[in-house]
Amino acid sequence: MNKVTPFLMFNDQLDAAIEFYTATFPNSEVRNVARTGKDGPISSAEFVVGGQLFMGYNGGPYFSFSEGVSLYVDCADQDEVDEYTFESTDPRSAAQ
Repeated sequence: MNKVTPFLMFNDQLDAAIEFYTATFPNSEVRNVARTGKDGPISSAEFVVGGQLFMGYNGGPYFSFSEGVSLYVDCADQDEVDEYTFESTDPRSAAQ
């Protein structure tokens, strides 16, 4: 897994977004999919669009898609999480 991965939030359109983007751009694929129940809708997924890895999540009406993007950071342990948390909340750092 990449160290930092764009993380897209949807209401319930993740499946449609994955289908559209992977069909539109070459070098795209679906890597992992988690469903609600055995045959239920997609709840989260990892997918590649044009060679870039993305993570997506269907969060319901509280997490509808927006122009904003979150970044998922893969950390080895709590110390690494704490290090990034401190850096991102340091008032001397650039605006987030």
